[in-house]
Amino acid sequence: ILTTVAIAYDNDEYVAEKLLPTYRIATQGGKHFVYDQGRFRTGKNNGIRATGANAEEVKHSITTGLTYFCEDHAKKEFVTDEDVANNVQTGNDPFTDATENVRSLQMTDREVEMTSLLTTAGSYASAHKITLSGTSLWDDYANSDPIADIRTGKAAIHASIFKEPNKLVISRDIFDKLVAVHRLAGEEGK
Repeated sequence: ILTTVAIAYDNDEYVAEKLLPTYRIATQGGKHFVYDQGRFRTGKNNGIRATGANAEEVKHSITTGLTYFCEDHAKKEFVTDEDVANNVQTGNDPFTDATENVRSLQMTDREVEMTSLLTTAGSYASAHKITLSGTSLWDDYANSDPIADIRTGKAAIHASIFKEPNKLVISRDIFDKLVAVHRLAGEEGK
């Protein structure tokens, strides 16, 4: 009955669903397909054919990737008869409160799991990561160059998959510091 409450509730600060969206799949486990980059190559003679000649036949390569298994995640909250009886007078609905609480806890769990996956260097190919240290750390405002680092990362991803990366997540405190430093640098340049 309270499914629509759980679906409707969302915290704008959660980013897991934006970065790693949920997809419905037919089975809980299996393998996924991996396509080669053949569609980025040209064929013979750029596909030009003589009048009446057969079209160039092309193909692509599909291999199976790693196995996957989708784990079940569930939480529940017990609502007592006393909570129901006591909340009749206040107008609060303890079932709605419990549903929203469980949903919030599940979303927080997902954020933690996503953060662990996306901030682990082993999750990325070596060409898709850099390790900052010393004066290249973004909190060294005088010597680091976050914009150049981001541009380098975007170029590396584009070189691999021929698509522009479209998401960047920066913690609020780092974002605020970068904006403040940028504004300060702009003021000093006047």
